[in-house]
Amino acid sequence: MLLSTHEDMVSLATHVERAASLTQKLFLQFREMDYDFQVLGIESSENRLLIKVDKRPEGKYVKFEPQTTMDQIEKAMVASLNGCSLAAVCFPNLLKNFLRGIQD
Repeated sequence: MLLSTHEDMVSLATHVERAASLTQKLFLQFREMDYDFQVLGIESSENRLLIKVDKRPEGKYVKFEPQTTMDQIEKAMVASLNGCSLAAVCFPNLLKNFLRGIQD
């Protein structure tokens, strides 16, 4: 795709930002529905987030329902924990489909 004008470049940047934002939201929602362990508490200390967890029963996933109050950034950080392989395997194709037609 040849970008000939400033408007085309802004449109492309907007499209990419929206696709990335939607993919991130979907990932976090998926993680909240299919989580590895139950969060019992969190503690913020010196740019670190310490997470107290209760392991799930073997072979089962739990809904992400922290038993503590956290802000949206902390919630996203905790929900993303241990989800790297999931994000790497499942979400590139989704993002690729969102960007279809502008990659050429």
